[in-house]
Amino acid sequence: MTENNYTVPRRAVWFVLRTVLIIIVVVTMTFFAFLTAMYASNIYIIVTEGMTIRAKCILGQGEKTEMEQYFSVNCMKNDEMLKDNVYEHYKIANYDYRLTVNKLSVLPWNKTASMIVTERIPTISGTPYEDAPTASVPEWTSLRYRVICMRENNRWYITKVEIEEKVSDNVARPTPNMSLTPIIPSTPTPEPTATAAVLPVSSEVTETNKP
Repeated sequence: MTENNYTVPRRAVWFVLRTVLIIIVVVTMTFFAFLTAMYASNIYIIVTEGMTIRAKCILGQGEKTEMEQYFSVNCMKNDEMLKDNVYEHYKIANYDYRLTVNKLSVLPWNKTASMIVTERIPTISGTPYEDAPTASVPEWTSLRYRVICMRENNRWYITKVEIEEKVSDNVARPTPNMSLTPIIPSTPTPEPTATAAVLPVSSEVTETNKP
């Protein structure tokens, strides 16, 4: 009889503790999910806008003071494309900027995050200055970057832009059929059923600068 008297309160206490533990876990996971989404959104804006302004500064279309809102001082000092700028000898008229976000890695309890982006400028036009080494504007090298960000005073800054690899812009195209006589089948051929493919999601930022 005494054992039964202790069993009911023990089960009640365990039920309350288990319920409280489940609530704590759910609240904690929700909080971390919210932080992750907020950090990812902030990093996406910082990187896409920062890299766009970086390209504008390299092409002489922007001021380096604009980059201070997105990049750390050391990152700007160590940026090879800013230090050895081949486009400072040209007056750029217009260009087509494209930035594709390939991957974003961020954890809510870390102060650092990284994003993989692919940067392209397929077309650049402009006129050379007197000290220009060539008469035509050099082509932009398409590169894949790993952009490292750090959170400081509740704000994200780009602290390093690392080159991952050079990206080829050549797209393989099928050889056209040069036959002048079309081949018409005697009986209709059923079309093959299309198979859906799951591809990695990526977003692209484009900017066309024209006078």
